[in-house]
Amino acid sequence: MSLSSLIDLSGKIVLLTGAGREPVRSLAVALAQRGARLSLSDLTPYNLEETAAAVRVAGGQAACHVADPVKGLAARALFEEVLDAWEGLDALVLCPRAEPVTPLLRLDEWDWQRTLEANLSAPFLLMQTTGAWMRAENRPGLFINLVSTGPADPPDAHRFAFQAAQAGLAAFTRSTAQDLWAYNIRTYGFYLGEQPDPAGLIESVLPLFDPAVPEPVGSLWTVTQRRREG
Repeated sequence: MSLSSLIDLSGKIVLLTGAGREPVRSLAVALAQRGARLSLSDLTPYNLEETAAAVRVAGGQAACHVADPVKGLAARALFEEVLDAWEGLDALVLCPRAEPVTPLLRLDEWDWQRTLEANLSAPFLLMQTTGAWMRAENRPGLFINLVSTGPADPPDAHRFAFQAAQAGLAAFTRSTAQDLWAYNIRTYGFYLGEQPDPAGLIESVLPLFDPAVPEPVGSLWTVTQRRREG
């Protein structure tokens, strides 16, 4: 029996971004099957409603939020919508993926800025807003950033904006983990790879919802326990 099958998330509230697509859709269903109440967010309602329907078929509860939290006002509005829906928030699972495929000499400045905002600014704003609330409420939390590319992926000149932003997300996650640990907020990153495996993601991520889980290895990373205690 896998560790993930033993996780009980009854009463936990989780916000997932990028919820209209895989692998977040499968992860949302798995969280719902274990009792979590979900806020599902994406840029459009169409695929998002399909994820919500799958969650409800699995016996879960879901609220949908069409949002583009790349600016402070929009990020705070999404956070407030989650509180209105569930009166709390325990975890973030963030999966940003704005990906223009354009050679450097043809990429528009707006697309460059948009890629950085969607892949890096939105996670920053949501983690900052949620973390400040958790600190004020003295409430433990869990932040998981799903990073689509990693050091092992070969560079692609036509995807340089996306790969640069995703590398920034990985560095941001690593560098903020220790700061957030001071407020009892555990922070992890997970490299999805070029062809995400929903089943593998579920088996890797679900155990992180247990505060007693051992330090992760492999494609999951955070600050080490030794550094936390120091």
